[in-house]
Amino acid sequence: MKIELHGKITQELKELYKKMDAQGKLPSRKQLDQYYETFHRRFGPDVLSNLDGEVLLETVHGRGNQNSLVYWLEFKNDEEFPAIFGSIAGGSALKFGIYHRKETETWMTGSPQNQLELSIEEAVQIARKHRDQLIHGCELLENMPSGGSDEDYRILQEEMDREAPNVSSTAWGHKYYSLLYPNKLDDFHVEYFQRFHLIKLLQLPPDGVGRYLAAVRYVAIATELDIPIKHLTTLLNDRNGRPHRYWRVLVNYPDQPGFKNNWEAMRNGGYVAIGWEKLGDLSIVDFNQDSKNQVRSLMKTNYSDKGSWADEIFNFVAGMQEGDLVLAFERSTVLGIGRITSPYQYDTSIPQIPHHHPVEWLSIGQWGLPAEEAKGRAIKELRLPENLVEIEKHLLNPQPLPPIAPVIPLIPKLTGTPGRIQSVLDRKKQAILYGPPG
Repeated sequence: MKIELHGKITQELKELYKKMDAQGKLPSRKQLDQYYETFHRRFGPDVLSNLDGEVLLETVHGRGNQNSLVYWLEFKNDEEFPAIFGSIAGGSALKFGIYHRKETETWMTGSPQNQLELSIEEAVQIARKHRDQLIHGCELLENMPSGGSDEDYRILQEEMDREAPNVSSTAWGHKYYSLLYPNKLDDFHVEYFQRFHLIKLLQLPPDGVGRYLAAVRYVAIATELDIPIKHLTTLLNDRNGRPHRYWRVLVNYPDQPGFKNNWEAMRNGGYVAIGWEKLGDLSIVDFNQDSKNQVRSLMKTNYSDKGSWADEIFNFVAGMQEGDLVLAFERSTVLGIGRITSPYQYDTSIPQIPHHHPVEWLSIGQWGLPAEEAKGRAIKELRLPENLVEIEKHLLNPQPLPPIAPVIPLIPKLTGTPGRIQSVLDRKKQAILYGPPG
């Protein structure tokens, strides 16, 4: 598959590659091959196929064992194998499907809310299932052609779902496969990350759901740039930062008390804001269900006929985060794109719109989204890929913020001698106050 990147993006990535390479932030191809070979010698499918029983259980899932697979995938970070291949840190140890609890020396499974204790034999059975599925997934990747098409990766996703469902659908399983097949898979182990970085490259992600579909794009882009996929993902992490969200906010909605026509003030003042002033300061609102219920209660008390707006106000206050992009809308027309620079603030300098998010406006200009989304909603996260790509296109060639007209103070009319001098200056542009001319 061949992909053509926008010329400006290609140039950015090439310049960034030279910079990061000169700074020593990119391992050489030889180093990468050495790391991959080290991992393969320890945990490749040929190794796992020869293990069984408690040895298999400990080799794959011994979380406290620094020689286990799960330890290498989540914690290993040294000269032998540095932590540069995409993080899977965080969350419960149950993300691996099974773990060894130190306090009781027992193996556990289930969910964080409902953990179940296992016998040794039950734990071994889970390890066997994981081993067999890891091996089946490797066989699928081995047989898939290099430089595959969208269809090849669609088939791969379907077969992974069928042959290795308990491991291929996990971040740790995806990382395992990407370390063994680094020329066929990217090392973004979460689907949301994969799609975010494609959007930032103005590429529409493939249709469908799964961790293996987007790899076709990364393989093609790395080939186009003639760099390893690992180098490409490192560049993208540096260029794009962590994933952010895209929000729509109406800045002119005269029929509702929360949305007045204050776009010019927001544009010039560097913020986006909504009304609903009777709600008061909402700084205590966090992104959780209790806070959402609190906003609903406040709306019912202060705006009994407008309760349906509560969730949108909650999203504005707690959902929109620093680093997210916000689009100011008037009906279906985009007026500007900005980046949120700090959390929610309560500002009564303009009483009609006290609920604020400070914003750095990145591009100003009127245009429309290519696909209808969030119609009738004043505050809504935008998610359709074609719309997000269009937003990024406008940011690639932004329209600057128009100059703000200076405010000229009114000067009171002078009287007496100063007034006579001013009158002369107005007529002749100069006046002799004392002595000969000059």
